[in-house]
Amino acid sequence: MVLFEELLGPYVSSELDPAVVQRWYETHRPSAQDLCAIAEAIGATFVAGGISFVTASGLLNQLMPLADFEKAPGQFWEYYIAFENFETSPNADAFARPVIAKLLSGSAS
Repeated sequence: MVLFEELLGPYVSSELDPAVVQRWYETHRPSAQDLCAIAEAIGATFVAGGISFVTASGLLNQLMPLADFEKAPGQFWEYYIAFENFETSPNADAFARPVIAKLLSGSAS
């Protein structure tokens, strides 16, 4: 997904600078469908080991206020909350990975 790649690369290269996410959001103004696809791409990339928990969670944390907590689509919220639930875990990467994998497979509950 091009939108995700255009966001992830600069975000990682900038060492997770929130300003990168804000500029990307202002430039692309993603639709609700785009936000859901990006959340899923974040989850899939995390599960595959392409990004760390800190990167994935940080990216969702930066996107949520831009998307507007009140208006963000449900699927985006599901990923946001799934990562949020592990932010204080001592080994968030390991604990979150199976939960996110279930969410990707559609069997999260």
